[in-house]
Amino acid sequence: MARLMNSANVKLVFFLLAVLFSVTLAKDTSRYDTVYACEGKPLKLECKDGEIIHLDRAIYGRYSITVCNDHGNTDWSVNCMSTNTLPLLQARCNEKRNCSIQANTSLFSDPCPGTMKYLEAQYHCVPASLSTTTLRPNPPWFTTSQPSVWNADKLLTLKPATPIPPMLS
Repeated sequence: MARLMNSANVKLVFFLLAVLFSVTLAKDTSRYDTVYACEGKPLKLECKDGEIIHLDRAIYGRYSITVCNDHGNTDWSVNCMSTNTLPLLQARCNEKRNCSIQANTSLFSDPCPGTMKYLEAQYHCVPASLSTTTLRPNPPWFTTSQPSVWNADKLLTLKPATPIPPMLS
């Protein structure tokens, strides 16, 4: 009986460890960071070794009166955004371990003249091994050459099928 109880305890411990491990993995993969850079300052995105940046969202302009507003200015527009921000940041930062980009109107245009703007990016880090652009060798069965039946200089002659006589019962 003690042996059976010991076996059940071992199974329970392994089950609890598996649950704990899967919860930890799920928690880490859903993590994301939001970073800001005031106009004229660099925005810095960073991932740990073995991970790369994946941008989820980015704006350059102003959506909040509180971000990058040390003097409490209330006259600024808070509904302006440059339309090319996310594609531009993705082109420069996606799939890199770290990235630094200047928050300025010469790069992102000026969606609201006279208003101090900021660059905001939301991103998460993914394992570099999960990147879709990682080059992987072709499997041994994969061939890049076409079979000879596709070559124009070698024509394949097809003959009609021989009819099968009906079965007599």
